[in-house]
Amino acid sequence: MRPRVPPRLWNPNAGSGLSVGVLTLALIGRTVYAAGSFTTCGGQPRNNIAAVDAVTGLATAWNPNANGVISDLVTQGGTVYAGGSFTNIGGLARNFIAALDTTTGNATA
Repeated sequence: MRPRVPPRLWNPNAGSGLSVGVLTLALIGRTVYAAGSFTTCGGQPRNNIAAVDAVTGLATAWNPNANGVISDLVTQGGTVYAGGSFTNIGGLARNFIAALDTTTGNATA
């Protein structure tokens, strides 16, 4: 009889007191990008957008810090495209749509 192996727990636990939660997800390799309306994700403070390790569920250092709800994400290459009700993301003023570098989290030019 084989020993029983407990299931891996994957729980980024995105939320806050009044959050809507996660509205959209995107995947690049081992990184899950989550967006919506939350103030914490993967055990770290994250405003409305976060990147978590697909295996552990823990937040990465990536933190664009959006000031409003994000409803859509699309990834291509080294870029995450975000759409929603925000006016600042990735350290720059961006109205409702932005391209974010997957390494730094900064808004692209």
